[in-house]
Amino acid sequence: RQSQVAEEQFQKKQRVRLEEEQRKIRRVQSVENQRLVARKQQDQVGAKIKEKRRRNENERLVDEQRRTELQRQAKAVAMEAEKQLVEQKRIEAAKLAEDLRFVEQGRQAE
Repeated sequence: RQSQVAEEQFQKKQRVRLEEEQRKIRRVQSVENQRLVARKQQDQVGAKIKEKRRRNENERLVDEQRRTELQRQAKAVAMEAEKQLVEQKRIEAAKLAEDLRFVEQGRQAE
């Protein structure tokens, strides 16, 4: 009878120790899980920041390409306008030269 009571007390102490060990293990696992979750969140934030930087860089490059293309187009338009102006002035000069020849021929005829 006494040994049975002693055995039951021993088993009860063992159960209490086992439960305490399991609580400790759960606490440690909970802390580790929290660390993992925090690390995962940090990684996600880091990935979002990298993606935003990549997008900003892409937008900057696209803007630079647009600016370069617009400058090229403006230069081409200016050159074309200058050619047309030169051609217009050449035609005017030819007309004036023609008028001058008529005047000269008219004087010589007099």
